[in-house]
Amino acid sequence: MPESYSTVVAAEAYVKMQSGEYQYVDVRTDGEYEGGRVPGSVLISAFVKTPEGMTPTRDTFLSEFQKRFPDRESKLIVSCASGKRSTAACGWLCELGYSNLIEVEGGYGGWSSNKDLPTEK
Repeated sequence: MPESYSTVVAAEAYVKMQSGEYQYVDVRTDGEYEGGRVPGSVLISAFVKTPEGMTPTRDTFLSEFQKRFPDRESKLIVSCASGKRSTAACGWLCELGYSNLIEVEGGYGGWSSNKDLPTEK
């Protein structure tokens, strides 16, 4: 199945969120999310931190995601810390038929480095 998502810079993602049509989904860990997040975002962790590094939790992530967003046409902005985990998450979601996904270039790091964009703890 072809990829069904695009990548935008954080400022463009913010404009899309402000339209009220898009929901921001953060796929980082609980601890990362608690350290700082996009206001109004939803956390659905796609990986867990283990002694070996970040380990994917694909099945759990997809199950939780489908509960939160059963409509595969939902307009969603997907982000992690830097863009690697959100790329994996978007790939998994495309496999399930989600087709209105936008990934944030640079993840939360890209978002939080833009002082014009809001963050919260």
